[in-house]
Amino acid sequence: MVGANLGRALLCSGNDVHAIIRAGSSRWRIADMADDFVLHVADLRDGDTVRKAVAEAKPEILFHLATTRGSASPDERLATMRTNVEGLQNLIEATAPLEYEAFVIAGSSLVYGKRDYPLSENAPLGPSGFYAATRAAGVILAQQFGRSSGKPLSILRLFSVYGPWEAESRLIPTAILAALDDRPLRLTAPGFRRDLVFVDDVVDAFSRAATATSLEPGELINIGTGAQTANEETVGIIERACGKKIRLSPEEYPPRETDTDNWVADPSRATASLGWKARHSVEEGIARTVDWMIENRAAYSNDSLALATQ
Repeated sequence: MVGANLGRALLCSGNDVHAIIRAGSSRWRIADMADDFVLHVADLRDGDTVRKAVAEAKPEILFHLATTRGSASPDERLATMRTNVEGLQNLIEATAPLEYEAFVIAGSSLVYGKRDYPLSENAPLGPSGFYAATRAAGVILAQQFGRSSGKPLSILRLFSVYGPWEAESRLIPTAILAALDDRPLRLTAPGFRRDLVFVDDVVDAFSRAATATSLEPGELINIGTGAQTANEETVGIIERACGKKIRLSPEEYPPRETDTDNWVADPSRATASLGWKARHSVEEGIARTVDWMIENRAAYSNDSLALATQ
């Protein structure tokens, strides 16, 4: 979702945008603009295809946002590990000979684990779950490469990003569709909180990181608002933005191993290093997301709508 929004923003700014996609992967987020991107079919887990794509693209600025999240079976865990760790390492090695201007990697705040205080970049790692562990491992490798090579590589550790093109199984689009279509919504028990950051603000952070001149090689930067919102509060904001009450299912959505009653960024380094801070409140971001989803309703299939929230 972040990649699609970032790619669109880069195109609108007049940049030539190359994208690596895996054969057979869904292109629903870029279907209307696919002809404007230069697409390279490659699998990050295959070093040869990655090197070929990099040689063809000759990138000056690199953004890495690809991840896989499956962990329900041994095969899924292997695929997740290979994409999130080996895939990132393949891209680092393929681009190492280049004199690029910047390499900005999307990290995940899940690597911190459950804490009861605002999360700074100095917080110890304690990933909750296999996926978070693979994200931590990949970023550690990237950070080590940046520091040892002196390359202009940075990692933006993202908190809970939402907005246009978010997968419909996630909380905010699911709740919006529930309001628009009068569908029941299964919601988690009260109290689980997230630091919700609007995707346009995240795109701005990537753009700033790509042009920053004072970042240390391998620098980590949290991208969050510094405020947190409970899931039930988020649903209330969506109801007000839609002007409709959402029918809640009596059956609660089961908590995930990463759900917690405190999840908020300390964004002070982003402000100091990038001059960045979130411009959109949750109310503003959700209102814009609702407007976008009404205009792009056809992008979400009623038949495939997942009523369980994440």
